[in-house]
This record gives sequence, structure tokens and C-alpha cells, in this order.
Amino acid sequence: MGYIFSPDYGATWSDPEIAINAPAGSLPYGIVADDNWAHIMAEPGVYVRRRVPPVFTSIRREGQTVILEWRGQGILQSAGDVSGPWQKLSSPSSPYPDTIDSVTRFYRVMAQ
Repeated sequence: MGYIFSPDYGATWSDPEIAINAPAGSLPYGIVADDNWAHIMAEPGVYVRRRVPPVFTSIRREGQTVILEWRGQGILQSAGDVSGPWQKLSSPSSPYPDTIDSVTRFYRVMAQ
């Protein structure tokens, strides 16, 4: 059976892969996308999926606060320099507010 996935919530799709050998060939029945995954249901009772990498969807300023928003499952990290060292922020969730101060800070979201 065939398998494809979308890293950008359905805008583009990967090349087909063979997920499960089936005697009758590939029989896709449904495609579903949500905030963390693009799903392919290839046959009744058989379910395959691939994790979508996290991506920032919004970075905005409100007063003295910067608000970071992302989709996908990931770990938010911060560093004082673009080359690191990177530190995991404790229990961040999207949207993540941070106070703007005089310290330069870089952020990234790493896949779990």
C-alpha cells in the first residue's frame, strides 16, 4: 500500500512510498490533516502517519512582549547568539509570551 505525507499541512506532498505490501495494491480511503500530522488511511484497519515538523506561524510584538506561535509538536529553545548554546525553555506552549528587554535573544522550535 502506498503512503505519502505533507510537511506543510497539505500544500505539498512527498513522493509515494511503499508502507505495506498488499496483494490488491494501494487502496487509499482518506486523508486528514490537523495541527500536528498529515494522516493517510490506506486500508480499513490499517493506519499510517508521519510527524509534521514544527514551524513558527506568528512572531509579533504587543507592547513590551513578544509572542511566539508555532504549529506541530516541538521543544522551544532560546539562545543569546544564533549559533547557540541553545537552552530548552521550561514547559512552553504556543502561544508563548516573553518580555522584551535589552538582551538579544534567538528562538527555535525543535522536533520532539
